[in-house]
Amino acid sequence: MKWNSLLLSEFFSPASAQEEVWLHTTRDELDSFGIHLGGAAGLVEAVSAGAPWLPSGIETCAEAALLLASQRKDRFLAASVYIDPGTSNVDYVDARAPTYLPILALWVLASSEGQGKGFYAEVESLLGKGSRFPNTGVVTNAMSHAWQDLEAWSIRECSGRFGIFRRRVLGAHCYVGLPRSQCLISRTDEHNLKRLFAELHLRPGEKLTPQLLVRLLADGRDAQFLSIALRIAMGDKSYEDPLHTQLQRLLDSWDGLKPRYTHATGTSNQAKGVEVGPSEGELVTLVLSESDDVENGWDVRWRIQAPTDNRFCIMRLVGQSVPARFHAAESTFVTAPAELHRKSCNDALVLAATAAVEVVVAFDDESGGSMEEVRRSFHIPCSARRTLCWNTVDPQYGDYLVERDIPLFGPSYVLCSPGVEASTRRWMQAEGIDFQTVPSSGLPDSWWLACIPLSERLSASQRQYLSDAADPANVPAARIRLVGGRPLLRGGARIFAAYDLPFVDIEAPDNSRIEAPGLALEEVLPKEGGESKALTKRFVIKHLADLRGAFDIKVLVGSHPLAEARLRIAYGDGEGRGQTKSYSIGNLGQSRSDEEGLRGTTIGLNVLDARREVGGYPETANFDDVLTQSIEDAGTAKFLNSLGRLGTIAYGAARDELRRQCVDADPMPLLMDLRARGFLEIQTDAKGHVVRVHSVEPSLYELPTLFSGLAVAGVAGTLTLPQWARLRACNELLVSAEGQGRGFLPVVRVAAESLDKIRQASKAIGFQFSTAPAISIATWSGSVEDARRTFARDSWEHFATKLSNLHRMKWHSAQFSSAVSEQMTIDREIGAQLFRFDDPQAWPLQLYVLGTRDQAGNSRYSHIHDSRWGTWISVLAFARLMCEKYERRDALPWPFPYDPKTRDLWLPARMRPPSVLERTLCLCSGFGAEVHFLRTGEAINDRLPMLSQNVRVIGFVSLVYEGFFPAHWLRFRDVPVEVASIVASRLGGELDSITSIAGSKLQPTTTA
Repeated sequence: MKWNSLLLSEFFSPASAQEEVWLHTTRDELDSFGIHLGGAAGLVEAVSAGAPWLPSGIETCAEAALLLASQRKDRFLAASVYIDPGTSNVDYVDARAPTYLPILALWVLASSEGQGKGFYAEVESLLGKGSRFPNTGVVTNAMSHAWQDLEAWSIRECSGRFGIFRRRVLGAHCYVGLPRSQCLISRTDEHNLKRLFAELHLRPGEKLTPQLLVRLLADGRDAQFLSIALRIAMGDKSYEDPLHTQLQRLLDSWDGLKPRYTHATGTSNQAKGVEVGPSEGELVTLVLSESDDVENGWDVRWRIQAPTDNRFCIMRLVGQSVPARFHAAESTFVTAPAELHRKSCNDALVLAATAAVEVVVAFDDESGGSMEEVRRSFHIPCSARRTLCWNTVDPQYGDYLVERDIPLFGPSYVLCSPGVEASTRRWMQAEGIDFQTVPSSGLPDSWWLACIPLSERLSASQRQYLSDAADPANVPAARIRLVGGRPLLRGGARIFAAYDLPFVDIEAPDNSRIEAPGLALEEVLPKEGGESKALTKRFVIKHLADLRGAFDIKVLVGSHPLAEARLRIAYGDGEGRGQTKSYSIGNLGQSRSDEEGLRGTTIGLNVLDARREVGGYPETANFDDVLTQSIEDAGTAKFLNSLGRLGTIAYGAARDELRRQCVDADPMPLLMDLRARGFLEIQTDAKGHVVRVHSVEPSLYELPTLFSGLAVAGVAGTLTLPQWARLRACNELLVSAEGQGRGFLPVVRVAAESLDKIRQASKAIGFQFSTAPAISIATWSGSVEDARRTFARDSWEHFATKLSNLHRMKWHSAQFSSAVSEQMTIDREIGAQLFRFDDPQAWPLQLYVLGTRDQAGNSRYSHIHDSRWGTWISVLAFARLMCEKYERRDALPWPFPYDPKTRDLWLPARMRPPSVLERTLCLCSGFGAEVHFLRTGEAINDRLPMLSQNVRVIGFVSLVYEGFFPAHWLRFRDVPVEVASIVASRLGGELDSITSIAGSKLQPTTTA
């Protein structure tokens, strides 16, 4: 059912309304959008397993599809366990959506790969030994009825609200021609067709007349950068109608820009029509800002598309580390204009005039919580002449010049190296182009900068020359760009996640107007008293008026359209619909669409009120109100106030508000800390990407500690500002608040004569009360073995896809290192390996896959929604090898460093506990995990010393941690031995006393 749900959302979502839909399920496509379910191999296994309610004895998948189609139309034929897609996705409630899509997708896959052995034999080959799919009347009739049912459902029953599917037959074989018609244009072809559009000077949204289509097909047949299959189809008259439909869809969604293409004459890649060189997301582009240090001069800076939501990253430019700051206006990192880095930025510009320059970008893995540095490779493209224009209006960061295509209107700039300055100047004079030389102080020696005040006067050929383009590009009358947001690739189209919508940038004449039915657009204006130097207008999408998945944006003069773009929106289950759905997390941290799991400090609908986990609690000496300002002034408290009033916030909106309220902190660590301490819940999608944040009922909960004989409780839940004030004003409670730094929410605890007093006070101020939630949640949590079995149930056998930015985890240190190959390979000695790579649909988000190998050498791969489980499974596999093969008895059970005197539990940040167990540990003290950078020294009696930054000994740990120094470690405070033991056992370990030096006290370097 997972595959059927995925295929529905990929091809038949509301974003496809009234557009023709093609079930394009080639191996490349399946390995892209279905990579978390095993790609093509996972689909085949799902079809082989069949729908769980189907009776046994069905001979072929065609007969299974026919039965599922009959059950869809007539529920009396459906078994009592029939699962309608509408039960799990609100989009399809009462829509009677099909459940046979995986079978149809398999047929499309077979038709795209079966040229050698034939379609029917290829289906049998894919399904494996013992499968039958003969070319008989029973099979072909069943196939025909299934395709016919899909057409009837999409057109007649749903009136196109999930797209329009039409049965089309390509070639002489009507049954084989149906699936073959679905895979005319590959994903690579979709990208390269934009180049063909540009070379033919087509306009975005232009209607393909019969004459224009003939010309496009004729040029496409000779375009070596298109696939052979597509070029053959363009020469076949029977393919003309479906190609017309698909080409029109691509032209409608095109932004008018020609994709970057690196010409490499004679290379094998070019011969195959494959784009070489870095993609758009991997390019480093130039920024020039007016300098504060150089009089009437410029600062040379560089920017990249942001691969993370962090505030900062580091760019390695020509051997020097240059800090870059996140700019929310365009989701980019831009290097800082500092005197210290001016030479490196200028040197990179000079070098890039003659050769591409590699730039390594490093940033902290804030989303994974490992505190490790992540690195990505980018490139400054080689160019001796660059075109720039003013950035769109940006109230926070002001105006600066950015390297970009020449704008349609207003000023543009040309920057030339000494080698092309004279020829460019002569050419511009000969062409009669009006330009002005701009002072070039701050730029590299002898570089020339010129301003063209009226770009609208430039012809297509002049733009081609200035941009060093291979061919003259189309100059549209207006241009619409969708900037930022979270773009996804679905069904061959660019779709934006509902939780992170883009800005709308528009270049258009002054007398034009904008139409966007269903969208509420608000223009971003310059700072008060300021004036933007860019003529491009930027709009923020403030509201979606209805539940549609697609919105048309038009620029018109009178009734004449100048430009048109379609904003397609991908809604997750319940996303963007104003619904506060039931939500909780399961015992492995997985998202649940009910209230039976964990939410805050409660499991299910009942507030935890279990017996205390310890008979007598130790005293704490830390219970002072040390805050210099009220908690209501904290940025995180203001964010919780918004979340508490709304109930749920999409991730993009939550991230942006945290950036506004906590300007010196990264959003994701703040959210992770709030989740770990029970203040909110974070919802992820099927791939593990964060999509939404949910509120939690405010509560007080028992802490296993005393203060001067008083009972102590922590605070959890999504408190509004009035609730914080009400808590602090409660005369029955003694309130303590302690800051954590880095913008994190202060730790608030309360004390009273007894738990009953706290319980009564909690009720009086409208809070829930939980007794000893830490041990209850620890007992309820799943174990590492539970995780292994759960992931194995949804695993697949083969995975041959080439993966981008593939990393594999080292077992002895839990560090990720770049893989030499583009494919996952599991070590033969160790039975588990965790991999990380880029999501093919949503760069730069990443996916995690756990590869396992049994004793017989059989490999299985599983997508991991929480990489922390994968880390523990991999590390324990390494420990098992060390124990069994090398007799390292200290490796299993895995030793958990624990100080019985201070009740501190220590773990490397790379081995951060999974989310449910992390909450267990945080609810012991109310504090998030403290982060300390530790080193080690020479082992004493096979024990490694834990050394703080000032070389004080904290304790001693097992030699299995040798690969975890120097590195960040986590300290969980005030964890009772009973709770620590349960957590250790859940993760395949046991407590190991570190016998810390008495009185040693650490000042945390940061808080996780």
